[in-house]
Amino acid sequence: MKLLLSITLLASLGWSQSTRKVGFTEVVIAQSEDGTRIPSGTVFIAGETIFLSARMNGFATQGEDRPELRLTWEADALDPEGIPIIERKRASIIAVITPQDKDWLPKLRHEILIPPMADSGNYKLVLRATDNINSSTATLEVPITVRGYEVAPSKELTARNFRFFRGENEGTPLATPAYRPGDPIWARFDMTGYKLGDKNKFDIAYGLEVFRPNGESIYKEPNAAELSETSFYRKRYMSGSLSLNPTSDIAKGEYTIVLTITDRLGNQTSETNHKFRIE
Repeated sequence: MKLLLSITLLASLGWSQSTRKVGFTEVVIAQSEDGTRIPSGTVFIAGETIFLSARMNGFATQGEDRPELRLTWEADALDPEGIPIIERKRASIIAVITPQDKDWLPKLRHEILIPPMADSGNYKLVLRATDNINSSTATLEVPITVRGYEVAPSKELTARNFRFFRGENEGTPLATPAYRPGDPIWARFDMTGYKLGDKNKFDIAYGLEVFRPNGESIYKEPNAAELSETSFYRKRYMSGSLSLNPTSDIAKGEYTIVLTITDRLGNQTSETNHKFRIE
């Protein structure tokens, strides 16, 4: 993995304060704390945790009998639009350096949870360090690639990726949504295009109505589920599900589910039709 370093890395650790500039070295991205460096080109999955570590060199010290270093650092993790995906981490390192520590370099560690609903794209981890003795600073940008679950954006409230399944825990959707009389019917879908409020708050609900082939309504649940919460990082889409339990004597033919989604913050409503067959 290529690292874009806007810093000056020093080859050795000395004690003169006049020529030092703090920097980063031994940068490692791993899948566990203090784990093995991952191979270049690794693609991370939304919901995965990344462990970043690095050492700082080039720092100055003060004091003759007990030389002391004073460093502060902070870290951000940004999505492709430059929006933070987790809260910024800030930390300080204060340590006394003895002659036996001449090869020691302070180490920082950072744990980053990629949001489970993160979009695919090129993200970056940004580290900043400040030497509080000589006021030198350094910045390190580490690009990472994330693969997320694909939900096409929408400027208006809508349902995406509506899929029918044979069972509740099935992972593969039906290519042709056809069921036998009496078989349970399962479906999943994603909702997007709703408005976000303060602290990325959203407030959506959905309901459904089922129609026979002749257009007669046979089932209606206007308040199937309500979803409302706040979060540090925006949730651009939310997933929903529904199930039906037709009787064994249900007539064969093509039925229609009308899915209604309501965005209470954005004052908008969406209706989409989804067909299945009883054979």
